[in-house]
Amino acid sequence: MDFARLQLRKTIDEARDALWNLHQADSDAASLGEKLGSMTQVVESEFHVPIAFSIDGTPYAISAPVAHDLLMVAREAVSNAVLHGHPAHVWVSLEYKASELILRFADDGCGFETSLLKTQDGHHFGIKGMRERIERWGGGFNLKSAMGKGVHIEVQLPRNRRKIPRSRNAQSNRGDAVSTNRP
Repeated sequence: MDFARLQLRKTIDEARDALWNLHQADSDAASLGEKLGSMTQVVESEFHVPIAFSIDGTPYAISAPVAHDLLMVAREAVSNAVLHGHPAHVWVSLEYKASELILRFADDGCGFETSLLKTQDGHHFGIKGMRERIERWGGGFNLKSAMGKGVHIEVQLPRNRRKIPRSRNAQSNRGDAVSTNRP
């Protein structure tokens, strides 16, 4: 178990280092998809968990800071799945629509009760960080999970977004969903 944790930490650190340098990279349309694809391949080869990655729609340019935040969210979602969910499969998709960009994650792992997110102070900073990264760009974050049902995350970012300060109270919890949607 310690060896697995060490390997996971090494992979996460390597991915973090590679992605951290994104702010110096160009913001061409293909860059985000390429970086997401590379990240999923690294995690798949290190942990022997099949990760299906797809891109739909016609890619368009995304600013480097937005792409960086999307990659950090992707890294956290995939890492959480492998580290905590013990899935047989993970799915990541990036969809370019005319008015928004949608990034989805799903796994068939053990899942968890989302009601615990509000009661466990000091835990789940990764989920909080993902939500904050998306909200800072005026996007929506939706997480669904239940015991034995895996985890499903959907992120929506408006194509013509502007930085919109969000209240932490803008979240809602409807049964098994934790979501923050754009106005």
